[in-house]
Amino acid sequence: MKYFIFLTVLFVSQLLNAQGYYGCNFDFSCGDESQDTLSNPNNIWEIGVPNKIAFDTAYSEPNCMITDLDNPYPANDTSYFILEYGAGYGFQYGQVVELKGYYWVDSDSLNDYGTIEISLDQGDSWIDMLNDTVFIFDFEWGGERPILTGNSGGWKSFSYWGDHLSENFNVSYGDTVMYRFGFISDGQSDTLDGLMFDNISML
Repeated sequence: MKYFIFLTVLFVSQLLNAQGYYGCNFDFSCGDESQDTLSNPNNIWEIGVPNKIAFDTAYSEPNCMITDLDNPYPANDTSYFILEYGAGYGFQYGQVVELKGYYWVDSDSLNDYGTIEISLDQGDSWIDMLNDTVFIFDFEWGGERPILTGNSGGWKSFSYWGDHLSENFNVSYGDTVMYRFGFISDGQSDTLDGLMFDNISML
C-alpha cells in the first residue's frame, strides 16, 4: 500500500513538473533549490525549524527557508537562495506565469530588506521583480506587492500573475527559469530575525 501511495505521489509530481509547475515547502527536497555559495561562502539562508525570538514557526511546519535558524541576521551581509524550474507555456504564449508563496520579515525598515529577482538566461542577468519599471513586473502583483522590510507582524502571502511575458522574453516551454530570493543588510548591527519564506510555488 505504501509503495502504491509513493508511486501515485511520484506520478502526480512528474505530471505537474511536465506542465511547468514547481512547488516547494522546504519540508522535503526542493529539487533544484540551491544557495548562492559562490558569491558568498557565508550564506545565511538555511532550511529548517525556526528557533528565534519572533520567528518560531514555519508557515507549513516543520521547515521553512530562513536567514539563520537560531541567530539574528548579521550586518553587512548579502545572501541569496535560488529556485529554478522548467518554464510552462506562460512565457511562450498568452497563458499565466505564476509565483506564489508566504513570507515573514523582521528587519530594520528600509535599511535591511529582502529581494525577489528572476533570470531567464541561466543566471547571467537578473530582473528585480519588486522594483522593475522596464518590463511589466511592476503591475502584475496580485493584491499587495510583498514588502520585504520592516516588520510584517506574521506570515503574509504574495502572488505574482503575469500573462504577457512572451511580449518581452523569448522563453520556450521547458527552458530554465530561475528565481533568486535575497536578503541584504547594512553596516548597523540589529538584533532582529530577518526574513523567512515558505510554500513557494511557480507555474
